[in-house]
Amino acid sequence: GRVSPAAVAGAVFAALLLYGWVESAGAQTAKEDSVGARAQSDFAPLGLELHRLWPGRGGEPPPAEGLLSSLALFPKFETEVNRDDNIFRTESGAVADDILVLRPSLALRSDWDNHAVNLTAEVEFGRHDKTTSEDYEDYDLAADTRIDVSEAWTISPRLSHGKAHEQRGGVDDPGASAAQTVYRTSEGKIETQYFADAILLRGSGTWTVLDYDDAGVIDNDDRDRLESAYSLRAGYEFSPGTVIFVQPGLRFVDYDQAVDNFGLRRDSEGYDVQVGLTWDVSGVTFAEFSIGYMERDYDDPALPTASGLSAQAVVIWNATDLLTVTATVGRQIAETTLPGVAGILQTAGSVRVDYEILENLLINLEAAGQNDDFQGGGREDDSMRLTAGTKYFMGRNWHGQLRYQRETRESNAIGADYTANSIMALLGISL
Repeated sequence: GRVSPAAVAGAVFAALLLYGWVESAGAQTAKEDSVGARAQSDFAPLGLELHRLWPGRGGEPPPAEGLLSSLALFPKFETEVNRDDNIFRTESGAVADDILVLRPSLALRSDWDNHAVNLTAEVEFGRHDKTTSEDYEDYDLAADTRIDVSEAWTISPRLSHGKAHEQRGGVDDPGASAAQTVYRTSEGKIETQYFADAILLRGSGTWTVLDYDDAGVIDNDDRDRLESAYSLRAGYEFSPGTVIFVQPGLRFVDYDQAVDNFGLRRDSEGYDVQVGLTWDVSGVTFAEFSIGYMERDYDDPALPTASGLSAQAVVIWNATDLLTVTATVGRQIAETTLPGVAGILQTAGSVRVDYEILENLLINLEAAGQNDDFQGGGREDDSMRLTAGTKYFMGRNWHGQLRYQRETRESNAIGADYTANSIMALLGISL
């Protein structure tokens, strides 16, 4: 068979892992000392202290003490111009357009010694020069907290709600002849972790409700569903910063409609069991990888069981003080409502290089590949994304970006191939 781009990324990942394994220890972890994380920290906005915005007696701000003194607001506004030469991601008859994106957001963050609260709100407006039917208004609202029960035990609840549009070129996208697909996502998640005396226990539960609008004459009610996932990680730290673990997980998908528009019962249940290792002992290399087996069974006997090798991996390697290489690999079963297809076995990988030209000027290069193996129907897609960009920090309050991106997909399904190029320029202000 064909060698997928993800397999190439996996080979690069393995080479980086072997190299990083022998690096010496440092004072900071590799995540904290990576080029991107270090730049974001050095040029992070200071925010607006909430107690200074709250009028005190006589119009003077209250003293810097109490609850308000440890809360800060972080407003941000970004404007982006994007030139895309194939906005519908079609094999032929490509349509080019210019898109203006406006992205205001506001975050409220705590700075407490114990516990944490973060509230975020982001809105994104997209306006097309010619194809105004593709204009959109998305938003995302989220609230997450961390409760420090003890030094070793934390509980982290999270709630979010958002509205988004499905990207053109996706496997469930009906194509340029149909209206844009809009959907809403409401999610609740709770995670708890205990890490003491070399024992790591981490459990999580996630409940996601997806609600799809009809796309013109296309009825999307049969895509509405509840996805619930539960996982437990049990690990042992056999040396400082090195943890071996086992991670079993369960996943359930319940559709609002018992039978979809093609007469199929798509409710499913499945599991994913992995064993892995985390290596986080130096400022040079961070690595976490796991491997196992996953399976998904569907209520309808006409839909085949989706199963196979599962894997997750990430390596962050600070090759020098100015150069960071990040490699990722992942394998999962994705949801779809294509007729005759149970799920999609996705294998993805990426390699990204971040280089610090100046303290406030970064460049990045990334190659990402994905193989989609459709469980039923015999379709197989190989996708590749190449990205080159720069980020420039003009102090703590202003930042700019330039990016070029090329996307390609090769498929054995007729008419599913495409190539798209885009150029983006962004200017942002943060307080």
